Amino acid sequence: MNYTIDAGYEKMIEGFGGKGYAVRTPDELVASLKQALDDSMPSIINVHIDPHARAKPQKHHWLTM
Repeated sequence: MNYTIDAGYEKMIEGFGGKGYAVRTPDELVASLKQALDDSMPSIINVHIDPHARAKPQKHHWLTM
């Protein structure tokens, strides 16, 4: 399965009556988490990360791309 960097995965939940959030900064993440926890509906938070950031090697090879 391949994921697209700028895909709106947060939109999927809207089809089920939930709320989706797309975030790119730590401040956006904090705000979205607060809103999602305050809502009574299901939520998805799509956290966009830098695909070129240095990632910590994972214990299992399939977790590191």
